[in-house]
Order: sequence, then structure tokens, then C-alpha cells
Amino acid sequence: MERRNNHHHQKKKFQTEEFKYKQRVVDEEYVDKTWKTLQQAIHDIYNHNEANVSPEELYRNAYTMVLHKFGEKLYSGLVTTMTFHLQEMAKTVKAAQDSSFLEELNRKWIDHKKASQIIRDIMMYMDRTFIPTNHKTPIRELGLNLWRDNVIHSSQIQTRLFDTLLELILRERSDEAINRDLIRNTIQMLMDLGSSVYQQDFEKPFLEVLTPHLRDTGKQILTDPGKLKNPVEFVQCLLNEKDKYDRIINLGFGNDNTFQNALNSSLEYLINLNPRCPEFISLFADEKLQKLGLKGGVTSEEEVEIVLDKVIMLFGYLQEKDLFKEYYKQHLAQRLLLGESVSDDAERSLILKLKTECGYQFTSELEGLFTEYMKQNTIAEGH
Repeated sequence: MERRNNHHHQKKKFQTEEFKYKQRVVDEEYVDKTWKTLQQAIHDIYNHNEANVSPEELYRNAYTMVLHKFGEKLYSGLVTTMTFHLQEMAKTVKAAQDSSFLEELNRKWIDHKKASQIIRDIMMYMDRTFIPTNHKTPIRELGLNLWRDNVIHSSQIQTRLFDTLLELILRERSDEAINRDLIRNTIQMLMDLGSSVYQQDFEKPFLEVLTPHLRDTGKQILTDPGKLKNPVEFVQCLLNEKDKYDRIINLGFGNDNTFQNALNSSLEYLINLNPRCPEFISLFADEKLQKLGLKGGVTSEEEVEIVLDKVIMLFGYLQEKDLFKEYYKQHLAQRLLLGESVSDDAERSLILKLKTECGYQFTSELEGLFTEYMKQNTIAEGH
């Protein structure tokens, strides 16, 4: 019994001494040394010297610092060291030539994301304990915020970034070859930094440029005497512009509703500036629904449907929808009377689309006209 007690006493003594030892070594000197090891590791990570880094050992070091109440030193040291590297990255991006500016920015962004992830793994214990307890910013979010403040919002980068994106996107509108992936990646980066960054740094100023740009382009079409002489060409030009801006919105903004709404609003404004648009759109539909209207030859049902959808899209922007209907009724009657329609199915399809858009009352006369035509056709075939 005495021997057992003696063993228990020895074990307890050992644990106490071990604890004292731990207490003795985890002092300021030990912590400074541990932090320097961690700091050097962060330098190595950012400098692509990951081979020098031992994640397990570093995790233990970070764990020890937090466990012994040196979390604040670890956290503030991390902020300072990351900030240093991001400021260095910003210098490289600023020094990049115009042609390689976005490439360099994206390259550094990828490097920073990778570094942040490794650091987050090493400091996982701090991320899970010290940070929430002390209401600090989690490491992932911290990495994004520091990138935003030191790189994206750097005085020589912020304006240049917007101007470069704007120039490239407008070049896309002019059918110039551009690096679409680069634009997408850059815009995705802004989105990753949070909706406020994306909206304030890009979406809002871009809309301020895009809307007047679109309206100016549209007005040039609306006032072009050559195009006004040819209603079909006039409408086709409007559709081409719509396609170009759709490409821009798809390219840069993933069909973002804000941009789509801005485009729709501008198109509605433009189409209704010209009082002859209801007639022109009906004439456009008339040509496309005639047997030789589409490319002057036989047309597939799919091509016809695409054209009909475009007609309906333009029709949707019209304020004078009843005026369009009057013109359309005349053109429909003429096509049916002269037997010039590309197909009964196509005629029926467009009437159905108009019905879906505006209700059965709107299309009742058109349907009546078409039904009468079909009845007469059946009688004629019977004879």
C-alpha cells in the first residue's frame, strides 16, 4: 500500500514538475522564439518556399501560443506579417505594364489565396478558439479584408483596375478579341471580397458608364437616315446591339440582374423614342415569316423560333403594343391572303407568344383571322 502511495506521489510529483517546466519555458523569450519561427514560415509561404515549412510543427507552435494566452501576440503578428506581404504584392502589381496588369493582379490573388489557406490550417486552433472568444476577424475573412485594403483599394490600383476592366469589356462589345477568362476571374475576385466591394468598386460605376454608352449607341441607330429607310435593317441593328450587350453582361457579370435590368431599361427607352418602332418591328416579323424572308431560303423550325422570340422580346419593350397589333394584323392578313407565310405553325406560334405576353383579348382578332384562313384552306382543299 505504501509502495503504491509512493508511486502515486512520484507520478503526481512528475506531473507537477512537468507543469512547472511548461510554465517555466513558455515565457516571453520562448514565445518570441516561437513567433519568429511562425513568422519565418509565413514569409516562406508567401515566397513560395513551402518546402521549408512543417505544418505539424507550426500547428503545435501556434497551438502552444494560444494555449498559454499569447493569442493576441500571434494574431497581431499574423496581421502585420500578412500586411507586409500584401503591400509588397501591391508594389509588383502597380509596376506591371498595362498589358500585364490584370494578369499580375490575378497571379498575386491566387498566391495570396493559397498562402491564406496554408496559414489558416496552421493556425486552426486560434481560428476556432481565440478568434471567436475575442471577437476577432476569422483568418479567411481577414485575408480577404487585408487584400482589399492593401491591394484593391491601393490608390494606384483601384482606379486602374476599374478603367482596365471597362476598356476590355467595351472592346468585347466591338467584337475585339480579349481574354474573357481574365475578366471573369477578376470580377469573381471582387465578388469574393464581398458584395459591398463588388457593388461600390465595380457594379455601380460600371452602370454609370454603361447606361449612357448604350443609349448613345442606340440613338445613333435611331437617327441614322440609312437605317430608317430600311425598317428590317433598323430592327436588326437594335437586335445586334442587344446581343452585344448581352454578351458583355454574360461575360462580366454572369447575367447579373442589375445589369440585365439596366440593359432592358435602356432598350425600352430607346425603342419608344421612335414612334415608328411598332410598325418597324411588325415589318421585321413580316419579312422573317415570309417564305423567302429568312436568309432567302428554306429555314429550320429552330431558326424561325429564335426569330419569333426576338420579335416578342422587342414587342415586350413597346409601350404602343396596340399599334403593333394593328400593323401586325395587316401584315398577317397579307401573308395569309397571298400564301406567303413560311408555315402555319410559325404563324400560330407567334400568335401564341403574343397571347402569353398580353392575354387572349389582345390576340382574339389575330386568332380569328388565322382560324378563318385555316377554315377557308380546308374548304379549298376539299374541293
